[in-house]
Amino acid sequence: MVFKSSMKLVLIAGCLVAALMIQTGFPAATLAAKQGGILKIGVPFVPQKAGDPHNTINNGDQCIGSHVFNQLINWVYDNTSHQVKVQPALALKWERSADGKIWTFYLRQGVRFHDGTAFNAQAVKINLDRLTAAKPKATYGRDLRPIVERTEVIDAHTVKVYLKIPAALFLNYIGEYNVSMISPAALKKYGDKIARHPVGTGPFKVKQWVSGEKIELEANQAYWAGRPHLDGIVFRSVPDNSARVSMLQTGELDAIWGVPVQDHARLKKSGFDVITYPTAVTLRLFLDCGVGPTQQVAVRQAMNLAIDKQSIVRDILQGVGQVADSPVSPYSWGYYACEKPEYNPDKAKKILEDAGWVDTDGDGIREKDGKKLQFTLYSPPPGRYTMGGEIMMAIQQFLHEVGFDCKVKFEEIGSLIGKFYRTLDKTHGDAFFFDYSSRSDGMFILKRVYSGAWYPKYPYFNFYRNPEYDKLYKAAVVELDNNKRLEQYKKMQEIWARDQPMTDLYLVSLVIVKKKNVHGLSRSPLPPRAFMHAAQAWIE
Repeated sequence: MVFKSSMKLVLIAGCLVAALMIQTGFPAATLAAKQGGILKIGVPFVPQKAGDPHNTINNGDQCIGSHVFNQLINWVYDNTSHQVKVQPALALKWERSADGKIWTFYLRQGVRFHDGTAFNAQAVKINLDRLTAAKPKATYGRDLRPIVERTEVIDAHTVKVYLKIPAALFLNYIGEYNVSMISPAALKKYGDKIARHPVGTGPFKVKQWVSGEKIELEANQAYWAGRPHLDGIVFRSVPDNSARVSMLQTGELDAIWGVPVQDHARLKKSGFDVITYPTAVTLRLFLDCGVGPTQQVAVRQAMNLAIDKQSIVRDILQGVGQVADSPVSPYSWGYYACEKPEYNPDKAKKILEDAGWVDTDGDGIREKDGKKLQFTLYSPPPGRYTMGGEIMMAIQQFLHEVGFDCKVKFEEIGSLIGKFYRTLDKTHGDAFFFDYSSRSDGMFILKRVYSGAWYPKYPYFNFYRNPEYDKLYKAAVVELDNNKRLEQYKKMQEIWARDQPMTDLYLVSLVIVKKKNVHGLSRSPLPPRAFMHAAQAWIE
């Protein structure tokens, strides 16, 4: 699926990094890939449920699991056309009925799971049935359950999926990592313990998993797309940044992901390749539009103007990032550059004053109706995001300068998620510094502020309500005409830019540092290949 429009949609910002699907190392024409070797990669996370893509939203699980599992299709960002496209994977081709409610997938033949189980239409049905079952509810099934009626096996290599509605994003959902195909035999054997036993059809299979330490993969000799160059990959969990860098320097690791910006120049001088690449992930402030000061549009508009996003990217991140100009990333279908990033604290002060927020006691904090302009900004631990601690302190200072009392609190993910997921009657008026990707289609982020998707129905919880936005959303999810849907997306993004239900800060750029003899590591800003992918990697 590609898109064209007579509208003056801005498809890419001028400052985008040129290579969006990055192949690190020398061009293929210069060096021929070699077979063999074990690639040792240091990662800043500990995988939890890498064996169960249906029930994890953990980025670390996705990074490792993308080497083990395949989907029916893949969505990729094409560097030449600057468009997001769909490619065959386990499904060679597919068809949609005229009414958009029946999808037929024609499957690749001769594919087997790592345990020898045949991949066929029955395997697809078992996986989709698991995702869409009412009980137990698979985590990712929340996107499929409302739209999938049933899955039917036509023959060994043909499957039909019947939808309840003509869902515009169905093919996007099917291409997500979380709709990876798991061995039916493994599902039956391991049951609710499948998360620790990854069995897919991918280029690598799990050899050993040492909890909290490493996952060892070995090449799938019978991989349907051809045997990988590497004999294996070892993913070492090293959450500490300094330790990860040190292990690269001592030769214990061949490549590392996630490196503090202050180390980049030194590592380059030491002879390592430092590769910076863009993503479709935006870091933003998830605001509470249900209670507290941030339920007021004027307060949210003032916050957006008070934060110097350019300074955050330029000075704190040292250019490793890109200021957001839309809730949708430039790599996703439906992107429209609707927000001109503006830092204007004087304008922010004026908006607050006009809305009745004034500092009556001279303490630097504004009040209205006897209540202070204050909230708590929750963040994951400082090391989760590059320069995360410094960015939080900067945001706190920016907001203080226009009259906010913003208290910053760092919490472990488990505790943070507990505050994240709440119902309207238990919301608290605070905000969260967190990331979210618009992935292959802008609707992945635009739906997060639709008022019909509040928690617990969906894990969306900022309690924004706008009838015009809701009407556009409900029309867009069933609109099969791409030109009409683009116009709906554009209007939704314009409303977002005006009402600021979230404060979009910057698009994340990530970093790989590797030895110069490591080639072929690839990266796409879109799923399913999160962070770095080594299916085509090789060691010189």
